[in-house]
Amino acid sequence: MSGAAMISQSPAARRGTVGISLRAGDVVLTATGRETTSFPKIDVTSDRKATNTLKRVSLWLMDNAIAEAESRGDDFNLRMFEACRTKPSQADRDSAEHYLFDPACVQIVPPLILRPVTLPALKTVLQSIEDEAA
Repeated sequence: MSGAAMISQSPAARRGTVGISLRAGDVVLTATGRETTSFPKIDVTSDRKATNTLKRVSLWLMDNAIAEAESRGDDFNLRMFEACRTKPSQADRDSAEHYLFDPACVQIVPPLILRPVTLPALKTVLQSIEDEAA
Protein backbone atom coordinates (compact mmCIF):
# COMPACT_ATOMS: atom_id res chain seq x y z
CA MET A 1 0.00 0.00 0.00
CA SER A 2 1.38 3.44 -0.88
CA GLY A 3 2.11 6.02 1.80
CA ALA A 4 -0.34 8.47 0.22
CA ALA A 5 -3.30 6.18 0.86
CA MET A 6 -2.23 4.96 4.30
CA ILE A 7 -4.79 5.67 7.02
CA SER A 8 -3.61 5.30 10.59
CA GLN A 9 -4.45 2.14 12.45
CA SER A 10 -2.00 2.73 15.31
CA PRO A 11 -3.38 4.24 18.52
CA ALA A 12 0.00 5.85 19.32
CA ALA A 13 -0.18 8.36 16.47
CA ARG A 14 -1.42 11.75 17.61
CA ARG A 15 -3.40 14.28 15.63
CA GLY A 16 -1.25 17.04 14.13
CA THR A 17 -2.19 20.67 14.62
CA VAL A 18 -1.01 23.94 13.12
CA GLY A 19 2.04 25.09 15.08
CA ILE A 20 2.75 21.68 16.61
CA SER A 21 6.28 20.99 17.89
CA LEU A 22 7.70 17.72 16.58
CA ARG A 23 10.80 15.70 17.42
CA ALA A 24 12.87 13.58 15.09
CA GLY A 25 11.01 10.41 14.16
CA ASP A 26 7.54 11.67 15.17
CA VAL A 27 4.65 10.54 13.00
CA VAL A 28 1.41 12.52 13.26
CA LEU A 29 -2.01 12.34 11.66
CA THR A 30 -3.16 14.84 9.06
CA ALA A 31 -6.59 16.49 9.13
CA THR A 32 -7.93 13.58 7.03
CA GLY A 33 -6.41 10.89 9.29
CA ARG A 34 -3.47 9.91 7.06
CA GLU A 35 -0.11 9.33 8.75
CA THR A 36 2.80 11.57 7.80
CA THR A 37 6.28 10.26 7.21
CA SER A 38 8.75 10.38 10.10
CA PHE A 39 9.85 13.89 11.04
CA PRO A 40 13.48 14.44 9.99
CA LYS A 41 16.53 14.54 12.23
CA ILE A 42 17.19 17.90 13.91
CA ASP A 43 20.79 19.03 14.38
CA VAL A 44 21.70 22.65 15.16
CA THR A 45 25.22 22.17 16.50
CA SER A 46 26.69 24.35 13.71
CA ASP A 47 25.40 26.91 11.21
CA ARG A 48 25.68 24.48 8.30
CA LYS A 49 23.84 21.72 10.18
CA ALA A 50 21.10 24.17 11.20
CA THR A 51 20.67 25.27 7.57
CA ASN A 52 20.47 21.65 6.42
CA THR A 53 17.94 20.89 9.17
CA LEU A 54 15.71 23.74 7.94
CA LYS A 55 15.95 22.37 4.40
CA ARG A 56 15.06 18.84 5.56
CA VAL A 57 12.07 20.11 7.56
CA SER A 58 10.80 22.18 4.59
CA LEU A 59 11.21 19.19 2.27
CA TRP A 60 9.39 16.94 4.78
CA LEU A 61 6.52 19.44 4.96
CA MET A 62 6.22 19.82 1.20
CA ASP A 63 6.52 16.07 0.52
CA ASN A 64 3.76 15.34 3.00
CA ALA A 65 1.57 18.09 1.53
CA ILE A 66 2.12 16.57 -1.92
CA ALA A 67 1.19 13.10 -0.64
CA GLU A 68 -1.89 14.53 1.09
CA ALA A 69 -3.00 16.33 -2.09
CA GLU A 70 -2.54 13.10 -4.07
CA SER A 71 -4.59 11.14 -1.54
CA ARG A 72 -7.37 13.75 -1.67
CA GLY A 73 -7.33 13.88 -5.47
CA ASP A 74 -6.67 17.63 -5.25
CA ASP A 75 -4.79 18.45 -8.47
CA PHE A 76 -4.88 22.22 -7.88
CA ASN A 77 -2.94 22.15 -4.62
CA LEU A 78 -0.81 19.23 -5.80
CA ARG A 79 0.60 21.34 -8.62
CA MET A 80 1.22 24.27 -6.28
CA PHE A 81 3.12 22.14 -3.75
CA GLU A 82 5.12 20.38 -6.47
CA ALA A 83 6.13 23.71 -8.02
CA CYS A 84 7.60 25.05 -4.79
CA ARG A 85 8.89 21.76 -3.34
CA THR A 86 12.63 22.47 -3.41
CA LYS A 87 12.57 26.18 -2.52
CA PRO A 88 9.37 27.02 -0.66
CA SER A 89 8.77 30.52 0.65
CA GLN A 90 7.42 31.10 4.15
CA ALA A 91 3.93 31.47 2.66
CA ASP A 92 4.32 28.10 0.89
CA ARG A 93 5.36 26.41 4.13
CA ASP A 94 2.44 28.00 6.00
CA SER A 95 0.03 26.87 3.28
CA ALA A 96 1.39 23.32 3.41
CA GLU A 97 1.08 23.22 7.22
CA HIS A 98 -2.52 24.43 7.12
CA TYR A 99 -3.31 22.03 4.28
CA LEU A 100 -1.97 19.12 6.33
CA PHE A 101 -3.28 19.90 9.80
CA ASP A 102 -6.17 22.41 9.66
CA PRO A 103 -9.57 20.65 9.41
CA ALA A 104 -11.06 23.82 7.87
CA CYS A 105 -8.79 23.31 4.84
CA VAL A 106 -10.30 19.93 4.01
CA GLN A 107 -12.47 20.56 0.97
CA ILE A 108 -14.48 18.05 -0.99
CA VAL A 109 -13.09 17.83 -4.51
CA PRO A 110 -16.08 17.97 -6.85
CA PRO A 111 -16.39 15.22 -9.44
CA LEU A 112 -15.69 16.10 -13.07
CA ILE A 113 -18.72 17.38 -14.94
CA LEU A 114 -17.59 16.13 -18.32
CA ARG A 115 -16.89 12.57 -19.32
CA PRO A 116 -13.29 11.79 -20.21
CA VAL A 117 -12.69 11.67 -23.95
CA THR A 118 -11.75 8.19 -25.11
CA LEU A 119 -9.74 7.49 -28.23
CA PRO A 120 -12.61 5.79 -30.18
CA ALA A 121 -14.92 8.72 -29.41
CA LEU A 122 -12.26 11.19 -30.50
CA LYS A 123 -11.74 9.30 -33.77
CA THR A 124 -15.50 9.38 -34.41
CA VAL A 125 -15.63 13.14 -33.86
CA LEU A 126 -12.63 13.73 -36.12
CA GLN A 127 -14.14 11.50 -38.81
CA SER A 128 -17.44 13.40 -38.71
CA ILE A 129 -15.58 16.72 -39.04
CA GLU A 130 -13.68 15.37 -42.04
CA ASP A 131 -16.93 14.11 -43.63
CA GLU A 132 -18.57 17.52 -43.21
CA ALA A 133 -15.56 19.28 -44.72
CA ALA A 134 -15.63 16.99 -47.80
